[in-house]
Amino acid sequence: MTLPWEIQPKESEKAFAAFCVYRDLGPDRSLSKVSEALQKSSRWIKEWSRTHDWIVRVKAYDNHLDEVQRQEEETQLKQDIKSAAKSRRDILTKQRKILEKQTDHLLKQWENYESGKIKKPPLMSMSDWRQVTDSIVRNERLEHGEVTERTEHSGDISTSNDLSRLITEDADSAELLAELWRRRNRKGAADSGKE
Repeated sequence: MTLPWEIQPKESEKAFAAFCVYRDLGPDRSLSKVSEALQKSSRWIKEWSRTHDWIVRVKAYDNHLDEVQRQEEETQLKQDIKSAAKSRRDILTKQRKILEKQTDHLLKQWENYESGKIKKPPLMSMSDWRQVTDSIVRNERLEHGEVTERTEHSGDISTSNDLSRLITEDADSAELLAELWRRRNRKGAADSGKE
């Protein structure tokens, strides 16, 4: 099937060439501009336009161009969304690696502190570590469209409730936090036994 903006059956090459000039003039097109551009009689241009339905054909062409542009923009938008999602995943991966390194370092510091190799407790407190973990877990949940906060609670939220929340929300982070918590409590118990 011939598309409206292509040469039509019974349309001469000259008439089609004139149509192409009209078609390609864009929104400011007019028969007089075609007549002037081709140095043809306006009578011939009007006759070709009427005989070959230039107005209908040009409207179909403009609609086609709009659809092509819309599809290109939609494709670009989808690519941009995918690219942004990949960037967010890359950031989350880097954050996770940083958290793992910090956790390993903090665990080693606690081990050295518990064994007496170092006298001062680690610089990063459990609260600081929990905040870093919470932030990374929240970002990962947002990336996956999951719930990031729970608003239902009663009474005061204690540290042990925070730990329970982490344990139920992110197994890896919770396991690391629980291990640090156990070490802290063992160290605290050992210190109070020395007094």
